[in-house]
Amino acid sequence: MKARVKRKTKAIQPTCVIASARPWNRSLATRVAARTGIKVVLITSPTELTAGQLHHINPSYVFFPHWSHIIRADIFDAFECVIFHMTDLPFGRGGSPLQNLIMRG
Repeated sequence: MKARVKRKTKAIQPTCVIASARPWNRSLATRVAARTGIKVVLITSPTELTAGQLHHINPSYVFFPHWSHIIRADIFDAFECVIFHMTDLPFGRGGSPLQNLIMRG
């Protein structure tokens, strides 16, 4: 009778990207990683946010809290992106979307 050999497979750790230029999201990335065990990569500059860089990281999700730059189609077509914005875009765009909406009635 042959003995079964168990192969050890390396578990793949889930990864997510947080793209935010706001300094307080550095601690957000740290807290998410600590509480969930998910590897979190923080991107703070639009020049760092490229499809090539994201393919290298291979994230499950890309989160965009407080991101005020255009997200290229090659990124949102290739990755699961979660964008946090208080209004529909492009209607609510701008540096102060809530104040702009109040002024527009």
